[in-house]
Amino acid sequence: MKTYSLKSNPYLVKVLDISTGHITKKDSMLLTRDDCPATAYEYEYGYFVFVDVSDPDLRKMSLKGELKAYKKYGFSENFLNIFKKANKLNCKYIQFDADGTEYSDLPVVEW
Repeated sequence: MKTYSLKSNPYLVKVLDISTGHITKKDSMLLTRDDCPATAYEYEYGYFVFVDVSDPDLRKMSLKGELKAYKKYGFSENFLNIFKKANKLNCKYIQFDADGTEYSDLPVVEW
């Protein structure tokens, strides 16, 4: 097994930290369903949602399909836009957290 130093570790991942206030209550409920097309892990204060950051060419093709499935499933435009931004930023996960960062260029939703 190959080992790495932390400063050159190629396996560090990017996570977009964002407030749950940027998604709807419906989005939150959809993330908890067993048949949810998004790979999501619920924890006490929010969710980690997996964003595929594999090969860039495959990412563009699979992103279209994923977003189409998410929209059909009922996720809001806010959720879809956040997912697109995270993908563009090469984040591996989105952390929707009750105390997460609020962004001025994204709408805040009241539950």
